[in-house]
Amino acid sequence: MDIGSNLVAGIVGADYYLYGPIENAPMIFPAAAMVDIMKAESAKELGLKVLAENHPITKTL
Repeated sequence: MDIGSNLVAGIVGADYYLYGPIENAPMIFPAAAMVDIMKAESAKELGLKVLAENHPITKTL
């Protein structure tokens, strides 16, 4: 399964991903978080702030 093609919907604002069987969840969740981080970085370049406290961009390892 190609996770990248399924994440295109997230780039344009979707909150729900159709990724197939539950066994694919470990692949889709980090990828979906990365899409959110990329959108937040783009928003910062436009002078916007991420207000959600639990947004993936605020998480540290």
